[in-house]
Amino acid sequence: MATAGSYPANTFALEYLVEACRTRGLRSIVEVGVGHGTAVDVLVGAGLDVTGFDRDPVMVESSKEAMTVVGRGPGLVSLGDVEDPSSFAQVRDAGPFDALLALGILPTAQDEARTLANMRSLVRPG
Repeated sequence: MATAGSYPANTFALEYLVEACRTRGLRSIVEVGVGHGTAVDVLVGAGLDVTGFDRDPVMVESSKEAMTVVGRGPGLVSLGDVEDPSSFAQVRDAGPFDALLALGILPTAQDEARTLANMRSLVRPG
């Protein structure tokens, strides 16, 4: 069963996401706002290729450690702010991704429309 740190609702969201990715044959996912990396083990455990970024350097380091624990390169997590496309250009260039996970991002966005457009730029159409 999926776990997501101290946010029980995220457990159900991750279970749904993993199942949706599995049934649709999706392989790659970008996590916007990776936080402490609590979803990394679940996503990697489901066979997904995970890339992520966060605007908080402490969270980035924590997520890099989580990636290392599951045998993935820490370079798959980087510093970036979804509201500033130049800050996550390296991630965008690695895409497009099949899916996107962004738990708790919109409540902190200064400009929701720009944030959604920037997230849309990271994923394949459809």
